Amino acid sequence: MISYHNIIVIYRIETKSRSLPHNVRSAVFVHLAKVLSCEKETLIKRAKRMVLAQHDEKLRRPIAVLKEGVVWNFSPYFPVAVKYSVIVGLTV
Repeated sequence: MISYHNIIVIYRIETKSRSLPHNVRSAVFVHLAKVLSCEKETLIKRAKRMVLAQHDEKLRRPIAVLKEGVVWNFSPYFPVAVKYSVIVGLTV
């Protein structure tokens, strides 16, 4: 079982090693896999998932603000768009 501390270390290694050549990154994860007694591929997948989750979290608020802005500014036009789509035969 990988501890929370090890997960944080893996995340930091993943983010900082992105600029390294592939063979160096691979060697780093091979070494970590031996130390943590798990597969290299498992570590890489877990690290990538953590990085993606972090990026998703950073984008969540700006996307919500953008959606609110679109709804607020374009809501008067939605009935017109629905009416037009019915006229041209598109489903809403």
